[in-house]
Amino acid sequence: IEMPDENGYQLVRWLRSQMNGASHMPVIALSAHARREDQERAREAGFDLYFAKPFHLTSLREAIRKLCDERN
Repeated sequence: IEMPDENGYQLVRWLRSQMNGASHMPVIALSAHARREDQERAREAGFDLYFAKPFHLTSLREAIRKLCDERN
């Protein structure tokens, strides 16, 4: 979520608003911020899922697979 000049919230909002068809593109937030407010902010920005670090790689893989299946 945190990046040098912008942040992931701004990026996903831009993707969702500017790119034709981006609404079906799965976007998952990976962040060290684990508060409920952080998760809600990510959802409002357009992220499909939110994983707080540390996370299990198996859980991330399953989430990606599920999102892709839902989009197809």
